[in-house]
Amino acid sequence: MLVFVMIGGVLLFFGIKTGIKRKLLQKNGKKATGIIIDNELSEFGESVLYYTIVEVEDTKNNKRKFKLSTATNIAREVGKPIDIVYDPNYEKSEVFENRKVASASEIILKVVGVFFIVIGLIDSKSIFHNLILKHVLN
Repeated sequence: MLVFVMIGGVLLFFGIKTGIKRKLLQKNGKKATGIIIDNELSEFGESVLYYTIVEVEDTKNNKRKFKLSTATNIAREVGKPIDIVYDPNYEKSEVFENRKVASASEIILKVVGVFFIVIGLIDSKSIFHNLILKHVLN
């Protein structure tokens, strides 16, 4: 159905958008090692997600706090170091963990998006075939 294709397209769009932002920050942003100071709880329906709060020292020795842009399903250990990447020129910069691979949420958005598109196209194809067969046989 067209609805599945549309939902899949939106999910795929946000997965790709997140990946592009992460890669641009890794290329042009400031890399820093911060300390995990908290985990912000976020509930989405029955799902519980945690956004990691990190504190870093900038080049002027000022302490800055950031909330990572992607969530995890488990709280990270407070006091542990974490490598991040951010835009130092933008106060409300998106912040990502500095790693080569995509986050689980980015991968899930892409996979589920493609799945919905495929299901929508398969379902649309069967509906289309049924309509044609009805007209051909009549």
